[in-house]
Amino acid sequence: MRSVDPREERVGDVLGAIASVWFAFTAWWGEFQLPAGGHIGAGAAATTMLAEASLKWHTIYPLFDWYAVKNPYPVSAYCHHPFGQYWLSALALTIFGHRSFVPDLPAAVMSTLTVPLLYATCKRAWGPLAAAAGALGFAFVPIAVGFSDFHNLEVMVMFGVVLFLYGQMRFLGRGRRRDLLISVVGALFACSGDWVGYLVMAPLLAFAFARAWVLPRWLTPKLDMGRYAKWWAWSVCVAVGTLVLWVALFKRADKLDDWMNSADSRSGAAGVPLSAVLEARRTWIDFSFTPFVIALGKLGAFVALARAAWRRVDEEVFSLAVLFGATVQYVAFKRGADVHIFWPHYFALFYGFALAQIVATLIAFAKWLGARVSPTRARELAFSAAVLFAIVPAALVAPDAVRALKIWRETGGKYNDNGTLLRSHADMLVVVDALLRPKLRHGESVGYHSGANWGWEHAWALDGPSAPAEAPSNAHPFWVARASGLGADHLRDVAKKFHLRIYGDTVLVVRGEPNAPLDAYSLDEHEPNLFQWMFVNNVEPVRRVSDVPDPFATWEWRYHLGEEPAAMPQREPSTLEEIRIAHNMALARGDAAAAERWLEKIRSEIVRDPETSYDGGSELMGVRVTHGVKPTLEIWFQAGGPTTADTTFVVRSSIVKKNPLSWMPVDPVQRDMAWPPPLSTKLWKKGFVYKFEAVLNHRIGLERYFGHWRGGPARRRGIGDVDLVYVP
Repeated sequence: MRSVDPREERVGDVLGAIASVWFAFTAWWGEFQLPAGGHIGAGAAATTMLAEASLKWHTIYPLFDWYAVKNPYPVSAYCHHPFGQYWLSALALTIFGHRSFVPDLPAAVMSTLTVPLLYATCKRAWGPLAAAAGALGFAFVPIAVGFSDFHNLEVMVMFGVVLFLYGQMRFLGRGRRRDLLISVVGALFACSGDWVGYLVMAPLLAFAFARAWVLPRWLTPKLDMGRYAKWWAWSVCVAVGTLVLWVALFKRADKLDDWMNSADSRSGAAGVPLSAVLEARRTWIDFSFTPFVIALGKLGAFVALARAAWRRVDEEVFSLAVLFGATVQYVAFKRGADVHIFWPHYFALFYGFALAQIVATLIAFAKWLGARVSPTRARELAFSAAVLFAIVPAALVAPDAVRALKIWRETGGKYNDNGTLLRSHADMLVVVDALLRPKLRHGESVGYHSGANWGWEHAWALDGPSAPAEAPSNAHPFWVARASGLGADHLRDVAKKFHLRIYGDTVLVVRGEPNAPLDAYSLDEHEPNLFQWMFVNNVEPVRRVSDVPDPFATWEWRYHLGEEPAAMPQREPSTLEEIRIAHNMALARGDAAAAERWLEKIRSEIVRDPETSYDGGSELMGVRVTHGVKPTLEIWFQAGGPTTADTTFVVRSSIVKKNPLSWMPVDPVQRDMAWPPPLSTKLWKKGFVYKFEAVLNHRIGLERYFGHWRGGPARRRGIGDVDLVYVP
């Protein structure tokens, strides 16, 4: 490694440590929470359950029918990708068992190691300050921080590539066997993670072959041919050997056709100009990288080409090899990129290497210029310029990266999802994990209503089989539904025949319980302490399933479903939600004075600017925004009576102004924000107070939240949407 100014080494190491610590924080932030909805939660849970099934049936194949009672191999063998990510999950499961932190654990470990390895690799190639720029650059790319805890293909491949290159640089410099072993292990990770690993290694090994055995000696820098040939041969053996292994395993399971069909299903865009394809994904691309990073990355590609042509050494090809793999992945598999926002994740690693090359070039120019402009101060000028070049690119992007981290995790890695209404399901998962999983016996399955939106995250929380069931039956020991997904008529019908347990929006029926009036329970939602925020409740409140029915919630549900009245609470309401129910209780018993007192208390707690009257006597009273880990918009209504059908107040949002301190342009996508309420509007009572909730999942910029009734009462004056709140 070249000699450097000790000051550059100290500053570079400090900046590299900052990048490493920050990225480790993003990887472990919320690591111990139950996997929730979206790519990051449900996707990682699915990967882990595939591995869990392979352990159960003692096979090296990941198996999709994860809770089958008979060995599902080979029909359910999943052979679309190399098996590396599933084997890592199997290792974590073997050590820790079925625990909430296991799905994301391999990604958290690999991401924690990736940035220091990237810094060390770039340091040997271009010096400490250029390396610091590369490490900081990668560590503050929004898509990189957002998916640093996502155990899928990308994190494993990027870790493998960086480890491969780190070992190569050390082995070629020192010739130690352990360094060669590090490089070989890195190649195994890259080629066992995804096909992109091969797309990155191919140009690296092709360049190495040309450098060592094709180009004339005078055209390439001197190298130790013994070391170089040994490294190249081992690397080729890993690449070819693993490829043969995957193809052989796919053929053994009779899945070669399935593999090829999966590739066809993810490709497409024949005849569609690339510019049109990229324009359709513009909002995703901008949010994943920022326009600044995109512009600098384009410059970096030209700088890397120029440096590779000028220096003709391996390290100058690193970024170009990653760019090749990332580009083929992103362009060739159009349908995959149209659905999965994380598809261009690999470009973040290209950016890290390319930024190091840009800064190395600027530092060299600064030293050259300083020696000519002010020879006596050349060293100081060059050092100051080098530090500036190392820090500024990441500093300019850091605010957006920090904002984006929370947005990625709130949405499960889906961002705006092209306007789709998102739900984390964390409220239901707590109930499934606490009440169903410990009591589910071997061979039993849980029934779930279609309106529960049951997915991979529910299957992981349950740790057992489940099946769709529109109503409770003796076929399942438990039946789960969402009150908001049942509708008033179905809910009333089920309540007449079974004893319901209601936990927020989650409805639970336990087989064998005698029919009785329902019981509603509180989830005791509250803000996390610092430790909980760091490791468990980063974007969700702390929830605890109570053993004792909540008197306020139980009274409300029984009253609206016409069941035997519950005893009214003997204590004063302590939260605004309890005050709302206390108001309704007062109206139900004819206590107008108490009802008015509670109504005034509610009005004092909400913003009344959006107040709007509707036909039939319904009134939008106002709104309230709750803050904390899960900011929520509450829309408060005083009902004119029940609606004729199950309906909802639709809440949507749009960005109306760019944040002046952000690189992010205005996102043109309008999003749906609110699910129907647990208590159907068809059950509402005249004069009672109710609320709708919309989780903000706020994007970067001034965001307008607005709403209207879908099939409900019309506004008395005017038409269209009601402005609810603007969130900067």
